[in-house]
Amino acid sequence: MRSVVTLMHLSDLHLGWQGAFLGDKSASRAEERDAVLRKAVDLALSPLESVDGVIIAGDLFEHHRPPAALVEGALRQLSRLTQGGKFLLTVPGNHDEISYHDSVYRQYAERWPGVLVTNPQPAHVGSYAIRGEAVHFYSVAYTGGTTRCDAPLADLPRQDLPGLHIGVFHGSLDCPATWRSLPLSSKELSRAAYDYVALGHFHQARSHQLGQMVISYCGAIEGKGLDDCGTGRVQLVELGSGRTTLRSVALAVRPQRVLTLNLDEVPDEAYLRSWLDERLDKEALVRIVLQGTENFALAGEKVSAYARGLCYHCEVVDQAMGLSPLYLSQIAEEVTVRGYFARQLLAKAEAAPSVEEKQECLQALRLGLAALGKEH
Repeated sequence: MRSVVTLMHLSDLHLGWQGAFLGDKSASRAEERDAVLRKAVDLALSPLESVDGVIIAGDLFEHHRPPAALVEGALRQLSRLTQGGKFLLTVPGNHDEISYHDSVYRQYAERWPGVLVTNPQPAHVGSYAIRGEAVHFYSVAYTGGTTRCDAPLADLPRQDLPGLHIGVFHGSLDCPATWRSLPLSSKELSRAAYDYVALGHFHQARSHQLGQMVISYCGAIEGKGLDDCGTGRVQLVELGSGRTTLRSVALAVRPQRVLTLNLDEVPDEAYLRSWLDERLDKEALVRIVLQGTENFALAGEKVSAYARGLCYHCEVVDQAMGLSPLYLSQIAEEVTVRGYFARQLLAKAEAAPSVEEKQECLQALRLGLAALGKEH
């Protein structure tokens, strides 16, 4: 019976990235975020997971010339893998591309642990015995001006040898060709008939199977802000006995969440506070998207002020439909049920003896208009 080879598939760690949106927390968050490599290496070395090797499918760093201290730290972590008997293969990406004379992968090539892919055209980059199995790797290091990127990579190499065949590429699968994005196609990969294709570039994990071949983006463990939250998980690939199995393992990273709050379902401030208390925690980076109809009593500023005390970082995106005075006056002129309703509530709000009662009238107007919609 053939042995099962287990590989950790990483990509898009973007070490060195800083989020200016975090203000005075930016530097400390960047340092915390950069620790994701150490955490992944710890997992790879853990006897609980039986990882045989690690593949880094591009964009290990945010820039092609990261600070020396950051590079030295990364080299220490990667050396732990090779010193621990783990196979390691690193592919440059497009953020940290090898094109430049001062690229990290040129400056540190002689010290780079494991296999560093430097060839500007797709090639067989080596065959290695892993857990007694012959494993053949194929890859390319995108190099500006040399690597063709106006059409998907074609005529991909494959050795006519027994064993496992693995392609590792940093690029865009089945997408229009764009500058600084290596185009790949399922059709050409199918012709190569690899057992597994480890991809990097897209930050959300996704995979699909073509015949016996599995093609997978492992995703970015740590994202780059709340538009790009990351997976919070490490992908492990188990190959053997004619099967390829993917499984993911959670990594201890700061949670990032995007929540949607429909203001039409928020009757009062007490409900809002309860809703936020149930969903937020002190460690999380959170974006709250306000939808529904603008709530005069629960403006975005109030949501933001309360939520900030409940989490590490919070931003509020107000997408609620506004009820401007002009809009309300136009509705009030309608000869419809909606128009009659608006006239009555606006008159009541205008005559209200206190600010609180006026807000109650306007909130009733907001909820009523949301319920009536555009019915006449």
